[in-house]
Amino acid sequence: MKKALKWIGIALVALIAIGIIFGENKGKAPATASHDASGAQQTAQQEVPAAVPAKEPAIKVSAKKLFQAYDDNEAAADDEYKGKLLEVEGRIASIDKDAFNNTIVWLRAKDDFNRVMAKLSDEEAPKAKALKKGQTVTVSCQGSTRIIGNPTLERCAIL
Repeated sequence: MKKALKWIGIALVALIAIGIIFGENKGKAPATASHDASGAQQTAQQEVPAAVPAKEPAIKVSAKKLFQAYDDNEAAADDEYKGKLLEVEGRIASIDKDAFNNTIVWLRAKDDFNRVMAKLSDEEAPKAKALKKGQTVTVSCQGSTRIIGNPTLERCAIL
């Protein structure tokens, strides 16, 4: 039984890493060409905003409720949370680094294997040093989607 759980854990970590690798380029806009006053062509890279614009008030949700929404119906949960500003409260399961040296705060949902992944923005990463496993925290993030069964949050800030 322990051997099976070990292999499941290894597979889960590998799939998360693959999902993060392929998800890195998702939000980046392609370069566009423009002309200046002299007619010379210039290439401009469109920037993805560093934070989610606060057009609408943040949706406040617990990590457990967010996980349950995705567990019940991923399509409906994406409609409700994906791309929106969220304030998610939960108990810290772990604080890790991914393959790209991004700081990830995992919020406990049902148990140790069912969690919400909150990827901190580069500016917020140093704040993770003050966090402790088991501590309750609220993060402000852009909702993303579910990767290998776990809801993911992008560009997170610790509140």
